[in-house]
Parts: sequence; C-alpha cells; structure tokens
Amino acid sequence: MTAMLKISRRALNSSAPGTRRPATAIALLACATACLAMATSAAAKSETYTATYSATASIPVPPASDFHGNGGGDGWAVALSETAVYNVFHHQATIQVACHYQANAEPCFSPETITETGTGANFATSGQPGLHLDQHTGKLYLYATRTSDGTAGVVCIDTTLAPTNPDPFCGFTALTPVGEAPLVSFGISGASDPVLIGNRWYAYSFVSGVGQSGAKNALMCFDVSTDEACAGQPYIVGFGAGNVEDEGFPSPSIAAIGSKVIIPLDIEGTDRLACFDDTTQSSCGGSWPVTLPSVNYASDNGAPFPLLDATGKLTGLCLPTGTDQCFNLEGEAAATPAGMSSVIEASSPWNGPALVLGPRVYVPNGNYGGAVGDVECFDYSKDEGCEHFPKTFPSGEFAYLYTVNPDPQRPTCIWVNSDADGGTLPVQIESFDAYTGEACGEGTIRVLASQFVVPQPQCTPANYVSLRVLQPARSSYTSGSIGFDDGDGNPILGLPEVPLDETGTASLSGLELNTPTGLPQFLFTINGETGKVGTVEATLTWEGDYDASCVGEGTTVSKAPEPKPTPSPPIPATGTLPSKAAGPKACTSKRDFKIHIQHVKQLGLVSAVVKVDGKNRKTLKGKSLSTAVNLVGLPQGTFTVEIVAHRRNGRTLKGKRVYHTCVSRLPGHAYLPL
Repeated sequence: MTAMLKISRRALNSSAPGTRRPATAIALLACATACLAMATSAAAKSETYTATYSATASIPVPPASDFHGNGGGDGWAVALSETAVYNVFHHQATIQVACHYQANAEPCFSPETITETGTGANFATSGQPGLHLDQHTGKLYLYATRTSDGTAGVVCIDTTLAPTNPDPFCGFTALTPVGEAPLVSFGISGASDPVLIGNRWYAYSFVSGVGQSGAKNALMCFDVSTDEACAGQPYIVGFGAGNVEDEGFPSPSIAAIGSKVIIPLDIEGTDRLACFDDTTQSSCGGSWPVTLPSVNYASDNGAPFPLLDATGKLTGLCLPTGTDQCFNLEGEAAATPAGMSSVIEASSPWNGPALVLGPRVYVPNGNYGGAVGDVECFDYSKDEGCEHFPKTFPSGEFAYLYTVNPDPQRPTCIWVNSDADGGTLPVQIESFDAYTGEACGEGTIRVLASQFVVPQPQCTPANYVSLRVLQPARSSYTSGSIGFDDGDGNPILGLPEVPLDETGTASLSGLELNTPTGLPQFLFTINGETGKVGTVEATLTWEGDYDASCVGEGTTVSKAPEPKPTPSPPIPATGTLPSKAAGPKACTSKRDFKIHIQHVKQLGLVSAVVKVDGKNRKTLKGKSLSTAVNLVGLPQGTFTVEIVAHRRNGRTLKGKRVYHTCVSRLPGHAYLPL
C-alpha cells in the first residue's frame, strides 16, 4: 500500500534553521531479534565514523541456583521462561505438557493434554520434540502430527492460559498436505528434532520406505516471527537416489551448523548427510550430500556438532561416533582435532544437538556410565577437554541423558533433560554452570559481553568505556568489583579487578579486553549486600565504527557525525561581492521522498501510523507499508517524522527521524534506534 502524506505550511509552525537533506537513505533500526526501518527511495553511501554505543542487560540470577526436579513425565527437551521450565512428553500418541517453577521445582499446573479445539483431534509427538517459547507472548510451540489425518505441523500451546484452562490449545499450522506425514513405529510422529536459524524453525519429516515425494522426506519450516509457514516450504533436500529407511524410534537427530541444516539419513543401508542452506533456501552446493562408508551413524549416534577453530569461528561439523569424523562447510573431509576423540565419545541416537559458548562445544551423551549419561565439553582453543568436565550425574537419581538446552535469560546456565525411567527416579531435569559444572549462579555473577554487543566481527568494540551496575542498587552493598575473563572463561592475564565507584560504575578505559577467543566476560563480585541478589542489571558503554547491524535491541548510539557546514557562496568572476541591497531570496523546500517500513513479514507488522511534527497522521495497512512525504513549498525549518508500527502479537515498535529543509547537504544516511 502506498499513500501520499502532504505537509502544508499551516500544519507546521517550525522555523528553526537546519541543514538540507540530499537524496540519502534513512532508517530506524532496532536489530537483535527484530528490525524496523524506513528508507528513502534514493540512497547514498554512509560515512565511516566512530560511534559510542550503550546497552543495558538484565541477568536474572537463578533463585534456586541448582534445579533438580522430575519433569512430570518422559520428556526430551525443555523450554524456559524467566520463572518456569516447560517439558513435553516424547514418543506419545497425545501431547502432554508439564510446567515447574525454577525457584523450587514445584508444578505450575498438572500435566495437560492438548487437543485441537473444535475437532478434539489428538497430536502425536516424535521421539525428539524440541520446543520454542515466545518470551513475549508466552506461547509454546512444538512439531507434531495430527493423528486423524497424518498431517505434520506446529502446535501452539498458550502457557498463560494453562493454569486455569486444562487444554490451552492455541492453533495448529499444517506444514504438510493431509496424509503425507504418516505415523511411524509405535504410532508416533516422524518429525525430527527442530533447529532454529534466525526466525526459521526447521524439522525434517521422515517417512520410511520411500524417497522424496511431495512432503515426504522433506524439510518443514515455521517462521517464529510471523507464526506462519515459511514461504515455499516444505523444501526438498537432495540426498541422491534411494529410499529412506527410518523406524522413527528415534529418527536421526538433525542439527543447525551455522546457516546450514545437516540431516543424517539411512538410504537403503548407506548413511548419508544431506544439507540445506538457509541462506539460499535450497540444497547445499559443494560436496553435499556426503556418503559415510562403513558407518552406522544415522541409527547409532546423536546429532552432528559444530567444528570450530581456536577463536570459536565455525569451520564445519563433526559426528559424535567416538572417532569423531569431521567435515568442512563444503562437505569435504576435515581433520579431527587431535584431542577430540578422547573427549567426545560415541553418543546415542536419542541425543540432540550440541550447545556452543565461545570456543567450547557441549555435547550430550546418553551412553556414558551405564546409560546414565554425561555432558562432554571440548575446548577448541586448547584442543582438550574443558576443566570440570565431563559433567556426570549420579546413578539412581538420573537416567539416560537426552539433551543440553540453553537458558535464554542466563547464557552460562545449561539445562538437561533425561529419561523418566517410568517416573521412578527423583531427578529428570537439572541445571548447572557452563564453566564450573556446579550450581548456576553460585559465587561471582558471570555476564557475557555478547549480552550487550552484537557478536559479529564488524561489531567488536574498539574501546570499552565503562560498565555500570544498576541493580542491585549501590546503596544495598558495601563494595563491589568487576573481574575479566576471555571468551573461553579464562582470566585475562595482567588485568586486575576494577572496583565499582559510588555510582556502581567501573571504568574500562584503556583496558585491552578483546582476545582471540572473542568478546570478554565480566565477573561481578558484590560484598556486604543487605539482601539476596535476584537480578543483575548493568549498562555497558563502548566505542567502535558505526554499523547499522551493530545496533541491537535497546542499544543507543551517540556521537553521530555532525552536519557539514554550508559552503560560502562563490565569489563572482568579476571579483565583486553580492549586493546587500538585493538580499537573499527566500527559500522554499523542494523536497519530497518516499519512506518504506522494512521487514514487514519478518516482524509480523500489520499496520503503522506516520506523523510529521505530531500532525498529518497517516495510517498504513497491507503487505507493503510505505508512504510518500511531500515537503515541497515549505520554508526553511526542521521537521520530525515519527512512526509507530504495530505487530501481530500486539507489541509496537517506534522511531523518529529529523529532517531539515533549505540546506545544502547532510553527511550520508543515519540510523536511529527505535
């Protein structure tokens, strides 16, 4: 939808002088999980300049520090809100969801069975039902198969209704045609474990005894930003000739390796690795698919895990077989790190994807210690196992480890889920610290710089300015300090702890905090606190080259380039100066331009309101949100364009941009945080 927004002299009374805007691109940007942007139709290259960034992060300290609890049933993965842990029972003919409070492991509500509203249809879960929880809406999603007609897709569970509604079903998005996702062995779903790349959530639809036909043995995709099927899905992923052999108990575990989805397959007795490229939305090029001679990998071991270099950069993938065969991102054989095979042992087919922190990879293994399980950790920066690992669990209270799960609120806290063993064991879900293996939140409080800084090479700070603790309040403790670890969790040599001043601020000026293992980690020590520390809130300020992709959600940017001064008028060739008596000609604006709100589909935007100086309101709706802004005929002045964009989930994004009329030029385009 395109609309004209005409600005009249009467509607505006601003007359402050300014600088003239050329045909440059403008945008309003807030990027981490979402971006909203306006841009003019003509764009000029922006100038490079040093900017000062500032971002605030809240890090909840686990109130119980160490969660040990029974999941209420036989689960596989977990999903976490700030206060609760959710668990869906696997390889079942119905969906059953359980919830426990993280603080005390007590149930939030009794396990509930989810059926389709109106039809009463049941949904079968797979052997590996991974979960996605929308942190803003409280809606929980999982892949499942509608048993009445063999349709696979994504089921929505509204956790905000679960305490009072015994069946909080909130929708089913079909991702295969009816009948093209038949149930596999034991009447369960043939959907694989899901993997998330950006906003696209993938799962493979395994169907045994056939090749690729329609949605059978194809890659399903659900967009978690729009709650809709991805365009063009399900996707065919090339694996060569032959039929898939899969009994679904369990189906092979897929993995996200960078922008690629790796799919292990048994093709008539020959193991292969198929590859889908999220960037091109097609099968990977290079040497993919890969044939694995004389290896029963797909049926015997867990998901592939990332191959990294010593700095934590992704270079390929490895297979948890005990010999740990590795491949680069083009599908060619790569050398297995010398110390890996003694650390990453052969895992089980029930084990899901690994977890990465800096140069470390954490791999779940259900085969360790008589089928109790452990979490194995390999440090690529040292080519050896991580200190304090493997993380083992006592036999008799824990059985058959399945998955490692990240904590979205506390990135150094790892959660595991395991077999319920008929519900006889006291512990099924547990949490622990990724660096010590002990209880999460004990001792010093670890905060990652990547919680403030977008973890991309172009966003690496050139200088760190300060770190200020906002919570707990400075008045609630007697003293405090900040220590520094590298991206691998090791102390940065030569850097002493920096004390917090009377405002709770530690100066970071002059400290070299960047290391080959990535962004630093900050260790908070709080002394003499009057109460228990529940949440740490801190603001990091740093300097670096301006780049729009580095403006994360909630990040502010200052020190934008100053407008260049208007050049003096040239002296006429005769050498005479302009006559004062004539006086300058009154300027009127000749500017009109078009603005577009970008990422409409990705953000789930349904409408937007555009205003100029709080007036001339224009409401935009439709698939393309854009409007023309006409400032022609206005006098020299300053005008503010404001946008409020409305998302499907009820949230809003806001931003504004200031324009100047009757001036010579602006210094390139600028991005302002929403």
